[in-house]
Amino acid sequence: MERRTSFLTGCSLAILAAALMWVPPRESVVNSADSRAKTILARASPGAGQLRARPDSSKGLSAPLLSPHPADSPEHGSWISDRCEALEGLGWMDDEDSLKSILAELKNPEPEIREAALGAVAVFGSKEAIPFLEGFAADTGDPAEKLALRKTAENLKIPTATEYFARKKSERTGGE
Repeated sequence: MERRTSFLTGCSLAILAAALMWVPPRESVVNSADSRAKTILARASPGAGQLRARPDSSKGLSAPLLSPHPADSPEHGSWISDRCEALEGLGWMDDEDSLKSILAELKNPEPEIREAALGAVAVFGSKEAIPFLEGFAADTGDPAEKLALRKTAENLKIPTATEYFARKKSERTGGE
């Protein structure tokens, strides 16, 4: 009897662990019209219309936002912090414009913003970002940044649980 109880307890714990690791689809986590993230984005880009970097038309992305403040000023540090927070918020959105904004920031001259943008791409989880990440990895001269870009691209190639089970289901039904 004790052996059976141990087995059932183990099975119950395994099911509980699997349930805790499951993450619901992005649509149910954050509404794409999340006003807090849009407010942060607006606050983090003062003067964005006046100051932009050179557009990178080869990638089809807009230019990254540049700080309107001098590099050694306290406002510059605050602007970078706000921009990183805005990118974090964009990572939870589920629209093409948010992804394009995040990807554009991977070319930002500020390393903190590029790092935040890479984290936002990972959270966003779109496979559409893979070619951009691979292109940016090929363009960068920094080995650590190149590795981070490639790792993120490789992680995005891993199928989600939903994709995996949909593929398995279609294999079982004969691809119908």
